[in-house]
Amino acid sequence: MAEDQIDLEKSALRLLALKGGAWGFVALCGVLLHLRPAGVEPGSLNEFTLYAGVLFFGACAIVATVRFFRRGPVVSVGRQGVFDRRLSNDWIPWDAVTAVGKADLGARKSIVLAIDPAREPALPFTKAARRLAKINAATVGVTGYWMSATELSGGFPALDAAIARFHPRSATS
Repeated sequence: MAEDQIDLEKSALRLLALKGGAWGFVALCGVLLHLRPAGVEPGSLNEFTLYAGVLFFGACAIVATVRFFRRGPVVSVGRQGVFDRRLSNDWIPWDAVTAVGKADLGARKSIVLAIDPAREPALPFTKAARRLAKINAATVGVTGYWMSATELSGGFPALDAAIARFHPRSATS
């Protein structure tokens, strides 16, 4: 690891826990669909919710599995900027980041990067990251690109320290 860059790897244990939890919820929804307890009649909202749970948590398990087998750093932070491979295809330069904050959703903490709106279209964010940023702004009210620390080795403290080391305007700590 170079002195001018910090690479944060995945945490295999955290990803296994996420994958196990997701498959557990798939199994629970499946069992409830099979047993049909009171209130889970065919065509009911409860039945729909259980089917949606199977699909949602199944998708979560698949994403966790794919990320488990991915090699190399998940997030790199350096003098030139930040490269979260889940959000972008290349480095996001610090001069395009107008603010760094944090979002605390219970036990799940994330770093939020506010990006200069004039530069945002030219930056290498993925389509999925752009869509998710819009959804987060509309539902949670926090504008920016969220960098989740859930699957990172060292968790939020490691991500927070890396960002604070290289971004002079960081207000995360």
